[in-house]
Amino acid sequence: MPKKPVHNLDISANAEESGSEHFKDYLEKYAYEFENVDLVIWESGTVHGDDRLEVFGGNKGIITFTLSAQTAAEDIHSSFAAVVDSAAWRLIDAIASLRGQDGEILIDGLYETAREPNEREQALVRGGEVTPESLKRDFGLRRPLLTETTGEDFYDNLFFKSNLNIEGIQSGYQGPGVKIVTPASATAKLEIRLVPGQEPQDVFDKLVGQLKRNGFGDVEATLTLATPGYRSDMSAPRIQSLVTLAEQLYQTVEVSPTSAGTGPMYWANKYIGAPIAAVGLAYDGSQIHAPNENIRLSDYEHHVALVTALIADYSEKD
Repeated sequence: MPKKPVHNLDISANAEESGSEHFKDYLEKYAYEFENVDLVIWESGTVHGDDRLEVFGGNKGIITFTLSAQTAAEDIHSSFAAVVDSAAWRLIDAIASLRGQDGEILIDGLYETAREPNEREQALVRGGEVTPESLKRDFGLRRPLLTETTGEDFYDNLFFKSNLNIEGIQSGYQGPGVKIVTPASATAKLEIRLVPGQEPQDVFDKLVGQLKRNGFGDVEATLTLATPGYRSDMSAPRIQSLVTLAEQLYQTVEVSPTSAGTGPMYWANKYIGAPIAAVGLAYDGSQIHAPNENIRLSDYEHHVALVTALIADYSEKD
């Protein structure tokens, strides 16, 4: 008798806007509820304008962290900058020591545990919506892509490689006019996207160790969020059945082993033990995370039809 999926339980979006910090705790507490599940339907995904449905089975992981530099008890008049180091320069130098100009993360051992994609996974990500040309067009990029500078593969880097990103930096005076100070403190929020095989705490520990080896042991690192990465096997029978049903309702179905973004899929697989397929109903103009986030009614109706067909498929095979 086939296992039954859990229906009408939207746990994947738990506190999604703030990083789903307690998603793991929820699953750990209620793991017994999911003993007979053989497929998890994730809420992410897009239906593009020409009726192309995305189905993907993974997310990158992530660590977010704060780096803080403190070089004096208080801000100092900038005339002393000739002899006094500032927290802003100290922090900038510390961050720069962790990344090459080509985007390579300069943390010893970071890439060693990363799980390499297989040939099928590499082929699947090349059929999606995002291309070098679309990024340049959609975001008005004024600098060459990192992969254009290095000659590395665009798709492998986007979907299967870690990256170090600065989310924001704060230091000194940022108000109107001029205030000639040498900042005593500086902070930055950063992130490292992870792929399966990279354990968040281990990556953070490597980061802290690298800062010390680079001579920046005085720069304080604080971990703020940690989620491992996950990729489903998109050839899993239940995912293949879902794709077949979707192909009956949509003009085109694009299958990918992972998105380039982050989500807590790892924890769902760990505690539920089933493959995951993300089938969403966002569209190109849905303004995700914005106050006017929206969906199209036609996509909603298609999505209901797909879930209905999936439930019926289970009933027929009972």
